[in-house]
Amino acid sequence: MMVLKNEIKISLDKGKLRLLMFLAFLFAIGGVWVIIQSDHMMSPARPRALLILVGSAVIVLAGVCMVFIFRKFGDTEPGLIINDDGITDHSSGTAAGLVPWSTIERVDMARVKSQQFILLFVKDADAIIAAQSNGMKRQLMKMNQRLYGTPVCINANTLQCGFDEIYRLISDSFERRKELDNM
Repeated sequence: MMVLKNEIKISLDKGKLRLLMFLAFLFAIGGVWVIIQSDHMMSPARPRALLILVGSAVIVLAGVCMVFIFRKFGDTEPGLIINDDGITDHSSGTAAGLVPWSTIERVDMARVKSQQFILLFVKDADAIIAAQSNGMKRQLMKMNQRLYGTPVCINANTLQCGFDEIYRLISDSFERRKELDNM
């Protein structure tokens, strides 16, 4: 069996992580503001309890995002590695880790508003989900499975390379790997 010649490592972009942390912090402040202002914002269509619930949910979501982002600041591993073994994703809170080439059936992309994702369709999605040690990560990967048909969604937002370049690198590597496996 032939091997891919190069290992490609793409680092996390600490500047982008700082920006995401700042945005998550602003969302948390917005949640606090909604709770504090709930008396003044009430109406028959917006009862106080609903405003407090929404504000609390925003705070919790922003807090979870800040924890994931904060953990990435100390991460010395590359955000994405493409090599002979497969694709190793450490780019986000739902990163799958190593996804061997032998498990990847197809590479595609999806867009949700202005966000783009690289989708790795795998042979046994349940095995990849079950391999995750973090319960929250498993739940997020299950949500990805329901929404996109695969638990493995790579987001380039935290990487030092643009989406188009990362998609091209992954797609080209996947196609080369398929050709090598068919020889």
